[in-house]
Amino acid sequence: MKEQEMLFIIGTGRSGTHWIARLLQSHRECAGLIEVDPIFSYATRMALNPALCEELMPKLIAEYRAEAAKVAPKLFFDKSHPNIWHAQTLAEIFPNARFIGTDRSVFGTVASMLKHGGVQDWIRRWREYPVPNRFLGIDESNKDAYASLSLAQQCALRWESHNRRMQALIPLLGGKLHIVNYESLHDDPPGELEKMRRFLNLQSDFPPPEIKKISRDLWKTELSREQIAQIERVVSG
Repeated sequence: MKEQEMLFIIGTGRSGTHWIARLLQSHRECAGLIEVDPIFSYATRMALNPALCEELMPKLIAEYRAEAAKVAPKLFFDKSHPNIWHAQTLAEIFPNARFIGTDRSVFGTVASMLKHGGVQDWIRRWREYPVPNRFLGIDESNKDAYASLSLAQQCALRWESHNRRMQALIPLLGGKLHIVNYESLHDDPPGELEKMRRFLNLQSDFPPPEIKKISRDLWKTELSREQIAQIERVVSG
């Protein structure tokens, strides 16, 4: 029997993954989940601690098969963005899997992170997780200084690590991956949604989305000059 098609929405937190999921929810040919446990918990725990993959990956796969069966023949999607770190494994297990990744400016992403308690909680608890830590962006070059960095810098490190991972996935996943730029989706919703529709082989168009234009560049009024300078120092090397 042909494996059901699945779609995984991946990226760093606060980069537009939730927006993409809501757009998919609005499409009559799609049905799926947005950060629903235990799936989201499994994906996040493995991203923070790869040693848990042997135990949790089979449970994650079983959950996906069960959830996808509930909505067949619709396209099943899941928005558990930490799956960016498990995309290769998911692509191997689900041959018909596709991935939508999100790309957003570091400033917009960090500004949103600074308003989100869940994101900050992972950063505050960083000592509870293995170090170096890919999910948080802690590596050999910054692990000793991490505790003394500002929250904006710590958020920028997470963005940078996920951005590198997304770029690495482009040749690894090939045509299975479609990246949506957050700013482009604001600027040209019909064009970006049409690209997404074609990528997913959907027959009908997406309903016109409600666009909050203010969200695109809100970071310019939310971040201080010092925070912008701190972020620039992180991403410039």
